[in-house]
Amino acid sequence: MIFKLNANDNFSLFSGKTAIYLIIAFSFIILTYILVNVFWRWLKKDKYKGPRFTTKNIAYITMLTSVSVVATIVVSLTIPITVLPPVRLAIEGLMIKISGYMFGPVIGIISATITDILVMLFVPSYINPVYIFCIILMGFLAGVAGVLKIKLKKHPWVIFLLINVFMLFFAGGGAYFALQYPEESIPLSAGITMNKYAVVGVIAGGGLLTLLVIYIWLFFYWKNSEKQKIYDILPIILLAVVSEYAVTVLIASYADMSFLSASAAKDYGLTMIPRIVMAPLKIIINSIIIYITWKTVNPLITIDNLN
Repeated sequence: MIFKLNANDNFSLFSGKTAIYLIIAFSFIILTYILVNVFWRWLKKDKYKGPRFTTKNIAYITMLTSVSVVATIVVSLTIPITVLPPVRLAIEGLMIKISGYMFGPVIGIISATITDILVMLFVPSYINPVYIFCIILMGFLAGVAGVLKIKLKKHPWVIFLLINVFMLFFAGGGAYFALQYPEESIPLSAGITMNKYAVVGVIAGGGLLTLLVIYIWLFFYWKNSEKQKIYDILPIILLAVVSEYAVTVLIASYADMSFLSASAAKDYGLTMIPRIVMAPLKIIINSIIIYITWKTVNPLITIDNLN
């Protein structure tokens, strides 16, 4: 069985090792990508199409990183709850995704690492290596989305297909996952519980509603003959979907177990459910914010990249 109860009748998806396996797999992918870039630049310098650390690019990266750090610090000082790692992860990740999307995976990793270090220095909070990895992974995935935008420029249907596959897989899987909970009520947070079948409906309905919003959004651009906007928004939506489900739901939930003190929250499955419930709304909000920010900043920046 994919979704099962463990020997202690705790609710789990495989086990907490799921996140560990994902961290190892993504770490291998990131390391491989970096090594390939390094060796390719060294062996085929004239054909290298990766990130270029020119003075102009460094200035742009510094500017975007500074904005990300300052915005996170200001929000954290204004709204104290945002210093909590799960909330800070969502806020801090926005500008990191912009940097990665514009400059590529390597710059996304560098920007994410610097941003998180500076934020932790100025806004002391709970530190867990998994949260740090989540920020770095967001920067990397943002860069991958930017590369896909270029590589699949003539095949946008591939990105559209991936969006549908990920949304249906996680919405359906999340609903089935919640349905396996042994009790009638599922604890979503401290003192807040929800009927199991209501949670199933929210997860499945939220996923389908998100797809409907995406369809309407794309149809509006198509009807107004704005095909370029469709090409621009599809990779950003894919980025929001993958980063939300793969990073925030599957990996960050593992860090939540060490952050939250309630005994029920020590169950990997129970830390995942609130994130799955909130995922559809966050996907729409992230897509809108990233698209508007990218659309505003992109014309002002001339990137010295061949990729």
